[in-house]
Amino acid sequence: MKLENLNLVELDAREMNEVEGGFIPLIIFGYYLSAKVVAAGCFGAMALGTAAGIAVFSKQ
Repeated sequence: MKLENLNLVELDAREMNEVEGGFIPLIIFGYYLSAKVVAAGCFGAMALGTAAGIAVFSKQ
Protein backbone atom coordinates (compact mmCIF):
# COMPACT_ATOMS: atom_id res chain seq x y z
CA MET A 1 0.00 0.00 0.00
CA LYS A 2 1.45 3.34 -1.01
CA LEU A 3 0.95 6.49 1.04
CA GLU A 4 0.47 8.51 -2.12
CA ASN A 5 -2.66 6.49 -2.95
CA LEU A 6 -4.16 7.53 0.41
CA ASN A 7 -3.15 11.19 -0.01
CA LEU A 8 -0.79 10.82 2.98
CA VAL A 9 2.80 11.91 3.28
CA GLU A 10 5.51 10.87 5.70
CA LEU A 11 6.59 13.30 8.39
CA ASP A 12 10.23 14.17 8.75
CA ALA A 13 11.89 14.33 12.19
CA ARG A 14 11.25 18.08 12.60
CA GLU A 15 7.56 17.71 11.81
CA MET A 16 7.22 14.79 14.22
CA ASN A 17 8.66 16.93 17.02
CA GLU A 18 6.16 19.71 16.25
CA VAL A 19 3.14 17.45 16.75
CA GLU A 20 1.57 18.29 20.10
CA GLY A 21 -0.81 16.18 22.10
CA GLY A 22 -2.67 13.94 19.72
CA PHE A 23 -5.93 12.27 20.61
CA ILE A 24 -4.84 10.71 23.92
CA PRO A 25 -5.38 13.96 25.90
CA LEU A 26 -8.84 14.17 24.34
CA ILE A 27 -9.64 10.67 25.59
CA ILE A 28 -8.40 11.52 29.09
CA PHE A 29 -10.40 14.77 29.12
CA GLY A 30 -13.50 12.96 27.83
CA TYR A 31 -13.21 10.33 30.56
CA TYR A 32 -12.73 13.04 33.19
CA LEU A 33 -15.73 14.99 31.91
CA SER A 34 -17.98 11.93 31.58
CA ALA A 35 -17.12 10.83 35.12
CA LYS A 36 -18.34 14.19 36.40
CA VAL A 37 -21.53 13.95 34.35
CA VAL A 38 -22.26 10.44 35.66
CA ALA A 39 -21.58 11.54 39.24
CA ALA A 40 -23.91 14.52 38.83
CA GLY A 41 -26.61 12.27 37.37
CA CYS A 42 -26.31 9.84 40.28
CA PHE A 43 -26.49 12.67 42.78
CA GLY A 44 -29.54 14.12 41.00
CA ALA A 45 -31.30 10.77 41.02
CA MET A 46 -30.54 10.30 44.72
CA ALA A 47 -31.84 13.79 45.55
CA LEU A 48 -35.00 13.24 43.50
CA GLY A 49 -35.63 9.89 45.17
CA THR A 50 -35.08 11.39 48.62
CA ALA A 51 -37.46 14.26 47.88
CA ALA A 52 -40.10 11.86 46.55
CA GLY A 53 -39.77 9.66 49.62
CA ILE A 54 -40.12 12.61 51.96
CA ALA A 55 -43.16 13.83 50.05
CA VAL A 56 -44.84 10.41 50.20
CA PHE A 57 -44.18 9.76 53.88
CA SER A 58 -45.06 13.27 55.00
CA LYS A 59 -48.63 12.81 53.68
CA GLN A 60 -49.24 9.73 55.82
